[in-house]
Amino acid sequence: MISRQLPSLFLRSKTTIHLLQIHCLILKTALDFDPLSVSGFISSACSISVDFARVFFDRLPISPPLFSWNSIIRQYAKSPQPIEAVKLFSGLLRTGIRPDNFTYPFVLKACGRCSMLEEGGAVHSLIFKTGLYSDRYIGNTLLRMYAACSAIGFSRQVFDEMTYRDVVSWSSIIAGYVACNLPLNALRMFQNIKLENVQPNSVTLELLSSRCMPSVGI
Repeated sequence: MISRQLPSLFLRSKTTIHLLQIHCLILKTALDFDPLSVSGFISSACSISVDFARVFFDRLPISPPLFSWNSIIRQYAKSPQPIEAVKLFSGLLRTGIRPDNFTYPFVLKACGRCSMLEEGGAVHSLIFKTGLYSDRYIGNTLLRMYAACSAIGFSRQVFDEMTYRDVVSWSSIIAGYVACNLPLNALRMFQNIKLENVQPNSVTLELLSSRCMPSVGI
């Protein structure tokens, strides 16, 4: 069956020409009605051209599965057009499909890159309502989003409410204080990280030595 050959074709795809060829094959064999084939193609297409993936996505004859939404939101979130990820997330909510623990970090990253504090706060509320607030990866992305929007107070609130904080959590809040030009707060957090026996990573140490210590005369 053609559907069994698609995964290997996806892996070999490197250009939009390859995508066009696979796209034609999918249309000819009506595999655009198959959620698994659709998800695989969109995931593959996103790594080559998110705009190509978006055209295919928008013209699907079926409701795209959540995996496909996540693939395209993720790619837009790290592209030069992060606002498209936020728009797509709004579209996802309108379908009634429930976002999962992968969807939220992608859209939060986009909100942070666009400095969309209000939209990020709305996503935060959804996370709380859906019971995913305890997810550490989501929590870390939340506090980075608020810091990117210069709302470091909200970042600190998220940090304080986390049931478990790993080195990424500490590094993110310290980086947030540095980005908001609060070097003393960053240094205080660094003192606290040592009290909790968490080993700071090289990125945090470099950030402190290059941005914080000179600012406070150390």
